[in-house]
Amino acid sequence: MPLFFWIDLSALCLSLILSSSMTIVVLGTAPERKENRAFALFAVLVIGWTFSAMMLRTTFLFQQHALESELIGTPFTWYKLTAIFLGLASILSLRFTLVFLKIKSKRLHILTFAGALVLLTFYFIGNKLNFFTKFQFTNRGTFENRINFAGWIAIAIVLFFLIYSFILLWRNRNQAGDFELSIGMLLLIIGISVGGVINVPIPFMSIMNALSMVVMSHAVIRRQIFNPLKELNVALQKENETRKHAEDSLSLSLAEKEILLKEVHHRVKNNLQIISSLLSLQSSKAKDPGEASLLKESQDRVFSIALIHQQLYQSSDLSRIDFESYTSSLVRNLCISYGINLNEMDNKIDCREIELPIDIAIPCGLIINEMIVNALKHGFPESIQRKPKLSVSFKPHGTDQLQLIVSDNGVGFSDEIDFENSDSLGFALIKQIAERQLAGTIDLKVKNGVTWKITFPKP
Repeated sequence: MPLFFWIDLSALCLSLILSSSMTIVVLGTAPERKENRAFALFAVLVIGWTFSAMMLRTTFLFQQHALESELIGTPFTWYKLTAIFLGLASILSLRFTLVFLKIKSKRLHILTFAGALVLLTFYFIGNKLNFFTKFQFTNRGTFENRINFAGWIAIAIVLFFLIYSFILLWRNRNQAGDFELSIGMLLLIIGISVGGVINVPIPFMSIMNALSMVVMSHAVIRRQIFNPLKELNVALQKENETRKHAEDSLSLSLAEKEILLKEVHHRVKNNLQIISSLLSLQSSKAKDPGEASLLKESQDRVFSIALIHQQLYQSSDLSRIDFESYTSSLVRNLCISYGINLNEMDNKIDCREIELPIDIAIPCGLIINEMIVNALKHGFPESIQRKPKLSVSFKPHGTDQLQLIVSDNGVGFSDEIDFENSDSLGFALIKQIAERQLAGTIDLKVKNGVTWKITFPKP
């Protein structure tokens, strides 16, 4: 057998593999798409054409060695099948092109079906009128045949549909993959025109067919696999940009609200400072010492609330209070307010692990204010010899509770004072806030001073 015969057979095998691969890729990625189904039908006809051409070569090989097989038929039979599959594939290429380019033209779709019927008719007529006369392979491996008028019309129909498909694809080559599809279609046209009509050596048509399948396979794979990934990547980038824009807008809105909220806390603190100043002026005008003391205590309570709002607008977190910083400022200001030298006091503040929301910080601040004021007013008379000590501790207690401990080393309470039934406003505030507002319990010990323990659930 000549070398070009095996080259021809190898090219046909490659074309068959690529056509089958294209069909699997197209139907495997998105079988519900109309363009995929149209292309798969075209590829199946190409597979039939290629397989028939391979069988044509095989039967010719059997004939060359004087072998006959009813199972595989004769070269003449496979030659007719090759021509039929080639014609139908050429016509269906136009339908695939129309679907691929989304060209909605009823006339062109009707033209494809009419062309298929006409082509099959001419094949039938050509067969009856000895379409393939003197059919044989020469020693050079070429077909020696004479084609009658019906055969030439069939070839013209095949080339017309292929050329028309090529023109449509070329005009729309800017779409993804269309350039390669148009080149693949052109290679098919060249192979059929030169290899089938001009009757050049056999491998030319098979090689052009294989090259066409290589180019079209690349276009199909890129369109069906890589292009969707690229489109998905573009969509994700747009979504990321949209989300980033939304996050920027949200951050800007949040920053504006934080500024507004800080301004609110600042104004509340200023208003409370005005109230505290008014109470201070009123207490300085009071002639009754008892009345002046009551006004002074009210001023301290207002200040303890104002200090909460001051901490909030100065903090980066507008929802929670650094309670250690707040307690230190509160104790220091109360000592100064009652004329006590801080150098003569031993104050210990331990609230390092506590950050409280405002609805818990204000009642806790009022409780601490009442306890510290009571210690400063009554716990350290001039007769006491030891150095005054104040201690405020606020820590987690167990897994779901907090415990506030305020203690001093003063003289404590007299035996006549009953905390539970006292008519003191300070004691009433401690009891009401601790038990009702914080839902906690109070443990009071009077020994070597006073120790308050208030335990309540975590917010």
